[in-house]
Amino acid sequence: MINVQPCVKYESKLDLSKIKEVKMDKTENGVKRSKYFPKFTASMGVEGLIHVVDYFNKNATKLNFTTAEKWTNFDEVLDSVAESKWTARITNIAPQARTENRLKSEIKWLIGTYAESDFPRDVLIEYLKGPGCKKPFAKSPQEHADRMEVLIRIANRLDGTAPNIDDSNTKKIIFESFRDDWQTDYLKSGNVVANQTLTQIISYMSLCKSVSDSKVDNRKRNSGDNNGNKNKKKKQICPIHTRSNHTWDDCSLNPRSVNYGKDMRRSSHAGRGRGSDNNYRNYRNNNNTYNGRGHNNRNGPSQHWSNNSRGFNNRNGSSHNGRGQNLNGSSLNGNYHGRGQNLNGSSLNGNYFNHNHYHNSTDNFNHNHYHNSTDNFNHNHYHNSTDNNDEKY
Repeated sequence: MINVQPCVKYESKLDLSKIKEVKMDKTENGVKRSKYFPKFTASMGVEGLIHVVDYFNKNATKLNFTTAEKWTNFDEVLDSVAESKWTARITNIAPQARTENRLKSEIKWLIGTYAESDFPRDVLIEYLKGPGCKKPFAKSPQEHADRMEVLIRIANRLDGTAPNIDDSNTKKIIFESFRDDWQTDYLKSGNVVANQTLTQIISYMSLCKSVSDSKVDNRKRNSGDNNGNKNKKKKQICPIHTRSNHTWDDCSLNPRSVNYGKDMRRSSHAGRGRGSDNNYRNYRNNNNTYNGRGHNNRNGPSQHWSNNSRGFNNRNGSSHNGRGQNLNGSSLNGNYHGRGQNLNGSSLNGNYFNHNHYHNSTDNFNHNHYHNSTDNFNHNHYHNSTDNNDEKY
C-alpha cells in the first residue's frame, strides 16, 4: 500500500511575514476605501491558499464587494500559475451562473488541485489521529490544541469520503493527541471527554504539563549536583600546618597554590635557598644573603643573617605548625624532640631533635648577624653575634 502524505503537516511551512500583498479599492458614494489582500504563491501550499481565500472573503466583505466583483477580483490574489488555472476554469461559466455558491465550489476545486491526492480529507484525518500529530514537548497544551484545530478545519474543507469532523470528534482527536499518561490521569480523575468542553480538557492537560516540567527540572538539578560532586576534588588538609584550618591548595608553601611564597615576598631579605616547598628561592637585602632550607623570619630594628639550616625560624614569637624558634625574646612552643634554650632573655619552649646550643652576644640591636647551620636536625649550633652598625632598615 502506498503511503500518501497529507497536503498539510503539523509543522507549518507557512511564513506569514513573507507573504506579498495586493491593494484593492472600491468607491461608494464618493468615498474610496482600500484594503490589502495577501497573495498566493505555489510555495505556500494548500494551507497558504486557504489563508489567502479566507482573507479575500473577509476583506471583500469590508469593501462591500458584490458577488460579481468577487468573481472579477479573485484572480488578483493568485500567482501566475494559479491564475492561469483559475481563468481556464471559469471562462465558460455564464454570467448568470456565477453565483456565490458557485464561486465557493470553484474555489474548493482550485484548493483541491494543490492537495496532491484524490481524497485529501481522508488522508489528513488519518494523519491527525497518528503519531505525527502528538503534542511536541516544547509546545504548550493550548498551542498544540490551536494547531490541531487549524488542521481539522482544513480537513473539513478538502474533498474526501470521510465525514467532516464535528465538535465531538474534534475533542476526541485533540484529547488523544496528548501524552498517553496524561490521558490516563485525566480518565482516572473521573473526567469524561464527551461531558467536558475543549477548554476544560486543555486546562487539565496544562496542569499535567506543569507537573511534568517540574519533574524534569528536578531531574536536571539533581543530575547537575551529582556531576558537580563527582568533579569536586577532595580537599587535602595542609600536611605542614596541621593546626591551621587551611588546605594544602591554599598553603603558601605549595608551589601550585595561588598563595605560594606570599610570606617570603613580604620579607625584605633576598638570597638563594630551598625551603619547605623544595624550591630554591633567592632573597637579597642590602647585599646580605643566605642559602637555606626553611623559613627565616626576623623581628628587630635591623638584622642581617646568613643561614644554612633546615628548620623553621619564625618572627614575633609565632610558629609554623607548632614549630619555631624565637629571635627576639618571645617564647615559642614547638614539636621538635629535645629542649630549647633562651635566645634573648625569654624562654623558648620547644622540643628540638637532640640538643640545641644557643650562643648570643649583643652589642646593640641596630644590626644583628645570625649564622645558623643545621646538621639534619641532630645537633643545631646557633652563633649569634652583634656588631655595631649604624645602618638602619
